[in-house]
Amino acid sequence: MKYLRTFLLALQSEFMSRANIIGWFLVGLIPSITLIMVWFAILGQRTSINGFTKGDFIVYYIFTTVCWYIVGGTFGRSVGNSIKNGKINTSLIKPYDIVLGQCVQEQAWKALSIIVSIPITFVIFYLFRNIIHISLSFEQLILLIISLILGGINFALTEALVGISAFWVTEVWPIAQVNDIMQSLFGGRYVPLMLLPVPVLFLSNILPFKYMFYVPLSILLSKTLNPLLDIGIQFLYIFILFGIYKIVWKSGIKKYESVGI
Repeated sequence: MKYLRTFLLALQSEFMSRANIIGWFLVGLIPSITLIMVWFAILGQRTSINGFTKGDFIVYYIFTTVCWYIVGGTFGRSVGNSIKNGKINTSLIKPYDIVLGQCVQEQAWKALSIIVSIPITFVIFYLFRNIIHISLSFEQLILLIISLILGGINFALTEALVGISAFWVTEVWPIAQVNDIMQSLFGGRYVPLMLLPVPVLFLSNILPFKYMFYVPLSILLSKTLNPLLDIGIQFLYIFILFGIYKIVWKSGIKKYESVGI
């Protein structure tokens, strides 16, 4: 109940600045539109590159933008600040997990951003309806939803790890920046992974970042050979990352308490 109240209060606050949310979404579209234009130029008169058509690139990058509001976020920085300024003390004496609380609070602006993104996305897809072809079966739709949820959990766990690194470092933003770059490169946000060199593709298969953004995208575009295997690996990484998180959290709390803060 306390987390629901946290979400509702954050939602009320974000609704008052809804114009900013629209602005940030439009700003977020700029990189995606730029990348679409780049791939259109690369394609030239060709119909596809490694199975990616012009329509696929439009869907891929627009969905990458929208997917950020479902899967992504930045609450790790807020967690780091809470540890740095001592706000974590409150959560240590009350039944309130500050990491989960910050994560839940962040869902407010993400929810409003999704609502804003839906009509804009439909307009874009309508304008390019002649080259966009999405054919999802009911089973694929269910797998897509499951994959998005699992991708979001994997992302949240990595953000949580970034946040609690504040137990050992003064500022978490350098770690957060490196994490963002890794997610963008090995998670397929910059370039579809199947278009990257083999060494990068190999690393992406063994790192968790692919299983946050790229797997849902590949299911949407029917670019994965075995979606059930990909979803299984998403589950596996949730257990691995959660285990690492619990170990790091306990170690961080011991360090935090030992210095008498």
